[in-house]
Amino acid sequence: SRIHLNVRVLLPKYHESKPTTCIKVVEGDYDWKQLAYAPLMQVINKNIKLGHITGFRGIGDTEVWINTDTPEIFDEAFREIETAGVQLVKSSR
Repeated sequence: SRIHLNVRVLLPKYHESKPTTCIKVVEGDYDWKQLAYAPLMQVINKNIKLGHITGFRGIGDTEVWINTDTPEIFDEAFREIETAGVQLVKSSR
């Protein structure tokens, strides 16, 4: 048997004036949320704690904006997600 513990914390507030990485799902299998969730959340959780992510804003169901000076922290997660068949668009603002 397995037990899951979910702890929810408030994400840091997004700031328009800070460097931003935009991530948008544009195509994928029916289960793209499940395929993208684990790899992205591992990076997000770790890097919020480390101070590399300073803001987060959800833009609809398929897009997030993340304040970070180090967008390369997502590279490995993006490769994993794209290998699973989900097409992402990544950009910086």
